[in-house]
Amino acid sequence: MSIDASINDRLLSDGGKNVTHANQGDVIKGTIVGAAYVQARDFASKEPKVWDDGSPVMQLVITLQTEARDDAEDDGIRKRYCKPAEEKLLGAELRRLKVKLEVGGTFASQWTGTEPVPNKPSMNRNTYKVQYAPPVAQPVISGDSLI
Repeated sequence: MSIDASINDRLLSDGGKNVTHANQGDVIKGTIVGAAYVQARDFASKEPKVWDDGSPVMQLVITLQTEARDDAEDDGIRKRYCKPAEEKLLGAELRRLKVKLEVGGTFASQWTGTEPVPNKPSMNRNTYKVQYAPPVAQPVISGDSLI
């Protein structure tokens, strides 16, 4: 019998604070320590979101080790609940680089502005720039290495 890896991921996760773009131009950046899909929640009611057919609306959550610190006890762990536009841009970035999302990679997202929502010209949605850098392979160090 085995234990599903997602169980250990959840048990070993120490939470982390949510991180959002407070102002246009803000960049959220950090080293990826985990990523998962979770059921999205309605912003107003906080109820789990579902599609018309009752299936759950899923949202990508990337856990980052950042340089942000709110106090001496803050470890800098932050969770980015990615917007659909960010997820789409991240997918395009991964395809461009021909890599997969990995722990140890660097994720960065910048809020670049707003644009009209198609078919709803009176509404705007945020636009983003997303970048990803895969983890850097560490060299194998022999006993006589100077590194």
